[in-house]
This record gives sequence, C-alpha cells and structure tokens, in this order.
Amino acid sequence: MEKTFPNDNIGMKFKNLRKKKGITLKQLSGLSGLSIACLSKLERGESKPSLENTLKLCEVLEISIYHLLKEDSLSHIVLRSQKKRIIYEEENMVTYESISFAHGKLPGIIITIQPHYQNDKTNWSHDSDEIGYIIEGGIEMEVNNELIHLDQGDSIYIDAGVKHNISNKSDEKSVSIWIRHGY
Repeated sequence: MEKTFPNDNIGMKFKNLRKKKGITLKQLSGLSGLSIACLSKLERGESKPSLENTLKLCEVLEISIYHLLKEDSLSHIVLRSQKKRIIYEEENMVTYESISFAHGKLPGIIITIQPHYQNDKTNWSHDSDEIGYIIEGGIEMEVNNELIHLDQGDSIYIDAGVKHNISNKSDEKSVSIWIRHGY
C-alpha cells in the first residue's frame, strides 16, 4: 500500500505555492524529478502524494511540511484532543498528528509508531532545528548514519539539515512529540 497524506487540499496548496513562485509545471517536474502528469493529477486533486514526493516538493518549493499542512483557520491557544488532525498515516503502523497552531511559531507533531515498524528508506531533513521527546515506549533513530536508541523520557535534539529517520523495533507502541524551531 502506498504511503499518502490524507489531506484533501494538499494538491491545491502545492499549485498555489508553485504559481506564487512563478514556476511552471515543467520546471517543477525538472526540479522535483516527478512527471508533469503526476504533478498535474496532484494539483487537480486526482491523486495524493507519497511522503517522499511531499518532502521533495516541499524542498523544491522552499516550504516546511508543517506550514504546508497547517489549517489556516486554526488560531486558538488551546488545541483540544478532538481537534488534532492526522496529517500522515502508513498502513496502520505510523500516525502523525498535528499539534500546530495557526501562528506557526512552534510547529509540532505527535508520532505514534506500532511495534516492529522498520523505516528502511525514508530519510528526511528539515529547514529548522527539532526536538523530540519520547512519551511512551522507545524508538530507534538513524541520525547522520548513526543508530540511536531512545526510551520513554529520553529526548533528542536534531540540527536543521541533518538527515534522520525513525523506527520502532520493540514489542510496544511508541509515542513521541516533536517540536521544530528556527524558520
């Protein structure tokens, strides 16, 4: 099953960003490595991007994934549990929930990873520094090709631009919170 974002208007957001930057579909195709047909379907809402393609497009369009996915109307100082949005899911193994507010000063997510989830191929980096805190269970991270194990109560600081990924090889569910700063 392909990993996609459940955000219904993500294609329109990419289209608006592309046009705002004065980039044609052909140019975006060349910069991102995605076909014009793929980008066109995405912009028309006929398809949803994979995590890898979303990250590629965010990089090319110079926007963080947090800013891309935030709700424009969310301007409260309190985010109730029933108002949190799932911004990414993968085959009932990984869930990303947004805990970001409209002002975007400290965008954050809660990542829940089911037991025995191995992230083999997706390494990502961000345009800002990031702090992660393990609320429940444990995770393994690959940070700049170094394997790091974190348990409940542990935290990690990752500099902007540093490639990393996250897995849960244990028999327990893992829950962590991630906050980014430095846009």
